[in-house]
Amino acid sequence: MIHRLQGGDYHLFSSSGAGGGESSNFALRLKSEDFKVKWGYVRIITGTIFGGILGFYVMHRVELSYKEKMKERLRQYEIELKKREKLEELQDSL
Repeated sequence: MIHRLQGGDYHLFSSSGAGGGESSNFALRLKSEDFKVKWGYVRIITGTIFGGILGFYVMHRVELSYKEKMKERLRQYEIELKKREKLEELQDSL
């Protein structure tokens, strides 16, 4: 029978009383598997955090480049609009 103690350690109680070396090996294997599970959680959490930071940075850069592109298009539109107004003024004056 396996009991989990405080601190995450496992203690193996055998009913036969024999095979002490085998039971300690089994307990070490369980502790190793517990470590692997915890390490998996750490990897998932850190990957999620770094992925969020990277995604935020990429979207920030995309937004800035889009903003600059729209400013340039607006500037070009305003220049074209002024040209049209001047052309209309010239046609009206004739």
